[in-house]
Amino acid sequence: MDRRTLQRVAWTSLFVVVLGFDLIATGWFGFDERVVAMCRNIVVPGLGFVETDWWLTVVFVAAAIGAVTAWLRWGTDWIVGAVWVAAIGLAFLIVPPAHTHEPVSMTGGLPVQRASHEFAAVLVLVAMFSRARLALVGLPGVRRFTGRRRGEPTDRVVALRAAPPIERCRAVAIAGLARPGRQPDDDVSAGVEDPDVRRRAARVAAVARWRLRGDPLRHDNAHVHAALALSGRATGTELASFRAIAQVSPYGVPASEPTWIRLLDGTLAALALDEAGAAPSATRWQATLDRELRLRHGRRASAIHTPTALRLATAPHWEHATATALARWRGWILGDDDWSALRQRSLGAAARGATRPDDARLVAAARIWARLVDDEPAARILERPSRSCDPIATALDDVLATIRTTASSTKEAHR
Repeated sequence: MDRRTLQRVAWTSLFVVVLGFDLIATGWFGFDERVVAMCRNIVVPGLGFVETDWWLTVVFVAAAIGAVTAWLRWGTDWIVGAVWVAAIGLAFLIVPPAHTHEPVSMTGGLPVQRASHEFAAVLVLVAMFSRARLALVGLPGVRRFTGRRRGEPTDRVVALRAAPPIERCRAVAIAGLARPGRQPDDDVSAGVEDPDVRRRAARVAAVARWRLRGDPLRHDNAHVHAALALSGRATGTELASFRAIAQVSPYGVPASEPTWIRLLDGTLAALALDEAGAAPSATRWQATLDRELRLRHGRRASAIHTPTALRLATAPHWEHATATALARWRGWILGDDDWSALRQRSLGAAARGATRPDDARLVAAARIWARLVDDEPAARILERPSRSCDPIATALDDVLATIRTTASSTKEAHR
């Protein structure tokens, strides 16, 4: 039985088990209050305390949202498990097997019972919390504020050194693709060796996997390994570690954070491994782009969970455009379906002036796509916005310049 069959069997079994808990959580099958509360906490931590303690409901729902957010960002899956187990255990300890509700008087003296089993109401509450962040970051005022804060530096090197560690590593890796011979550029690539890069890797390793000692780059950190390799700054030991991690990965590349392989980081890591001579790893990542992370309804997933093959939501447009443009440049993507899905969004970002970092990156990646597919009308529109100092957008412009130079050299050679 291969890996994919095992994953399908595991997901089907998990679905059946969770469905059983869902049915018990409705309270319709005669189980006592304690069992119902525990099953509700399996569905959503805190749901089992709705009828006994609303404060516990709020606390556990908030803890669950925070735990899931941390898991998606840093791979801290044990925190998710701890919150769920704590909610189930506390329900077992404090919820009585049976209880009655206090009667409440209404006008006319008719006794009624307090509403029980507020299942739908609590699910609505959870949905509201889960959507709150998306609603806030989507507001026009918030977009302008965040865009202005991130776009403050007006010099490329200053902007690069001011960028967070992940974005800095991605920018260095992309810029490295544009340099023949991969000779280190001290102004651009030095940022990957700043202390905060390893500090972040060490914090994630400590919190997510309790790895308190040793080199934090021994596991995961695809973005850091790709940046070191493509910038020419990786030591022999670091390159060997990079290749060893990739060799045991089911998708051919290291994870960004424990268990999460992200679309853009995986593509950059595969490009670095391909140039380092690890062709089998690059081939496995190409297969991943064709299967697990394939284009669906015009979008690609932003990440894949290695133990379960669970795909995480959809990638931001700029990450989708950047990863697929680089993969198309390398010949790993043959069709133009990604460009067809991204073209309208890219032209819209160009029409807005590409003043926000996300728009600037999308437009920069779209310029590469337009060049690769010879879409001259789109290329003319995409050239209108002024160049940004955003590190990733600037690095993508370097790649575009390299593509143009290579194409010109090829034409002259054929004459």
